Amino acid sequence: MPLGEKTIDDFLYKHNIPHKKEVLYPEGQFRADFSVDGVLIEYFGLTGDQKYDLKTKEKQKLCRKNGISLISIYPEDLVSVKKLESKLKKVLNKA
Repeated sequence: MPLGEKTIDDFLYKHNIPHKKEVLYPEGQFRADFSVDGVLIEYFGLTGDQKYDLKTKEKQKLCRKNGISLISIYPEDLVSVKKLESKLKKVLNKA
């Protein structure tokens, strides 16, 4: 598991937030990094790579199309615990 995903996984575990890993999207062959009560959490750690950015947009579009909540986390969101907490507030409120 890449470091960014591990950071998110550790954070969810530390806050006693039950979560699933590598959850399938409703369409296509994509997998989300995590799922918490139907909210998908993706760590988009390779931003700036053209192919990766296209895949990111496809995942976000799929979520909009299917009415799925998606929390998109980027490397800059992992620079502090406060920033990560802010991004994950939707699932923190369910804990």
